[in-house]
Amino acid sequence: RPKVVICSWSSQGAEIVRRLREAEAVTRENCEIVIISDRPVQLEASLLSGVVVKPLAPYAAGAFDHIDLAGARAVCILADRDREYPDNHTLLVAMRVQAALRRKAEQAVAAGRAPPDRPSISAEVVDPRQARHFRDANVDEVVCAKEMLYRAFAQATVNPATLSIFQ
Repeated sequence: RPKVVICSWSSQGAEIVRRLREAEAVTRENCEIVIISDRPVQLEASLLSGVVVKPLAPYAAGAFDHIDLAGARAVCILADRDREYPDNHTLLVAMRVQAALRRKAEQAVAAGRAPPDRPSISAEVVDPRQARHFRDANVDEVVCAKEMLYRAFAQATVNPATLSIFQ
């Protein structure tokens, strides 16, 4: 069964799960959502179906040894804004994800199998100036809410009709 893995948890986590449930690709593939976090995960009952919570620290060495990331459709790393340096924390999680994927690929090749498909990796960044570091760590999509907000405002100022796209 395909899955989407969410690493870390934040106040936006429930909304991410809600939006994933609405996404056609996730619904069509009947994707399981796996949340890996050392913080309490609170979801309303309507969102709990198909969600597995693993109470692990995603930044810890070996955190992904018990999670089959190779079978994931996507990995989403949320910024933990409660930490002093949230982007450093997110980058460390991204590096742990990459290391786990690399180990799985090496194991497959050593066993004479083709390496598994690599999931798409996205990460939430607090400071847009840090985006380059995430790209260097092979994160596919770097999302900065602040940056997106400013771009939406700029587009709405120049062309009010584009705001409906963001909404």
